[in-house]
Amino acid sequence: MSSPIASIDQLTTNSAEFVGAEFSSINEVRQSLFPLPLKGIALATMMLWIGCISIYDVYWSFKTQAVLWEVEQNPMGVWLIEMDGGDIALFMTCKMLGTMIVLMSIPVMFVFRKSWGFAAGGAIALFQLWLFCYLNS
Repeated sequence: MSSPIASIDQLTTNSAEFVGAEFSSINEVRQSLFPLPLKGIALATMMLWIGCISIYDVYWSFKTQAVLWEVEQNPMGVWLIEMDGGDIALFMTCKMLGTMIVLMSIPVMFVFRKSWGFAAGGAIALFQLWLFCYLNS
């Protein structure tokens, strides 16, 4: 087990290496200054937000299932409820399936093109924010 002194020595050594280092691009400087995967943390936060709002939406759908058929404003949702004989099980299954597909697709996009992952995650997170505000108004 290392002592706190060893950790401080290691930090000082790494800092000295950074000060004396030569960088060929701004990206190298940025990666040296910010070793944490900030983009990954931001993406994970967006995905957590999307998942939590989806759970909140499904919770309220179950709480209001007795009147959901009459008050649901999503035409696809109304159609799914009608297809299931007035039950919300098919509607909720499709909602959760859609959420799972979205939450699995965002990291895949991020791996191949970070900008696509951020664009998709950000757009869906903003939509979920709007949905949250709408559900609470």
